[in-house]
Amino acid sequence: MSSETRFSCADKVCQLKGKILNLELDLTTPQRKVFPRVFVCAASHICYLYDLEEETLCKTYRGHNGPVTCCQVEKLTDQKRHLFTGSWDKTIKKWDIRTGECVETLFGHSDYVRSLLLLQDLGLLVSGSSNGELFVWDLNQTPTKCLHVLKGHTRGVECIVREPGSCVIWTCGGESSIRCWSISRESVQPIDDAFWGHQSNVYSLVFDTMNDGSVWTASADSTVREWSLYPQLREETKLEHSEHCTDVLQWPCSIVVTACRDGSIHLWNGSGGECLRTLHGHSDKVTKLLKWKNLLLSGSLDTTIAIWDVPRILEGRSIVKPTDSNSQNADDILTAEELAELEELMSDE
Repeated sequence: MSSETRFSCADKVCQLKGKILNLELDLTTPQRKVFPRVFVCAASHICYLYDLEEETLCKTYRGHNGPVTCCQVEKLTDQKRHLFTGSWDKTIKKWDIRTGECVETLFGHSDYVRSLLLLQDLGLLVSGSSNGELFVWDLNQTPTKCLHVLKGHTRGVECIVREPGSCVIWTCGGESSIRCWSISRESVQPIDDAFWGHQSNVYSLVFDTMNDGSVWTASADSTVREWSLYPQLREETKLEHSEHCTDVLQWPCSIVVTACRDGSIHLWNGSGGECLRTLHGHSDKVTKLLKWKNLLLSGSLDTTIAIWDVPRILEGRSIVKPTDSNSQNADDILTAEELAELEELMSDE
């Protein structure tokens, strides 16, 4: 990694409210906009919709009694669209996106809710908690009912991902295992045994858009790895970092984007394993990477979202210098006790 070019400036940096634990794109953002709207999961107990182009707060979803760790957004099918949020308060809330009203609270988890996956075509929502349990919720019932409880992970479920074009979900655990499950409304069955390829927490898993036979995973063991799926999981590529890896994102032209606990972001040649660029724009852990058109969005515990023009960076053209992103936002309302608990929960040890 010593030969890569380093960039210390993002194209734009937005200072937001509270430590950013997760992000999701608002897919109804008009394509004419340069920068999208995003749903922000904040440690300050709220989720909110933020317009990165106008730098304005569109709507706040307030009602959780702990940090909001994850969210999922319904696709627009009628006039009402819903947002689902998971929290340290062990609940999942369902919100009317337009009005900001909480229309339902789902109870059942006995530990923090860490991850969510919406399977809208199946009418299902899957949630993962810090104790390793997965709940499958029936969204077609009113009130929403839990259909299945899945056990297998022994530590927190860090992420839940659907395999494209299938009814198979993949889950990643804090105990370093990767599991896959066949899911339907009637039942959920494990597929094969758990896979143990990393040495620590697996935080993120994405399917390779260029190769439908492989996945990429990011782990606290300071590696991002590519695995071939058939005939069984087998390591194909290992991207080694000097810090714990928190997220991975596939980019066109075999580019792989990785994020780290120290706030750095790396652009790799996924085919050759060469680090092409290192981006320095955050002062704390990067918690989420998103793609919007040709732009990379990165959210961080430093309370900022940085926006990076990836083609321009790869071509080595100049980057617009952002405003200072190191200031602490007064709206980050975590107490000292909550902050210590957050650090412990997100610790990779």
